[in-house]
Amino acid sequence: MGFLAFCLLVYVVAITIWGAIKSQEERAKLAAEFSAKPAQSIFVLLWVAAIFMFVIGIFAPIFGEAEFFDSGWPIWQVGGLASLAGWIVTWFWKID
Repeated sequence: MGFLAFCLLVYVVAITIWGAIKSQEERAKLAAEFSAKPAQSIFVLLWVAAIFMFVIGIFAPIFGEAEFFDSGWPIWQVGGLASLAGWIVTWFWKID
């Protein structure tokens, strides 16, 4: 089930990127959305990146077991903790 949710997330990200590449109106819409709420846009970007780090680290251990900089933590653990922290932040901060 988690893998299917990850595939759906990859699909949404890919469609958004493809739309931004193909359409100038889509690029303008994304830029306007970022300009209107930059903190929320950066938060969502970091949260999605953390989810990718976690899931790819779980399903591709060759990447996930690599050390996150020199912290001693594997990448999948850092991604998992950041994903959990992002989810907890959404309890207190409404993301539109």
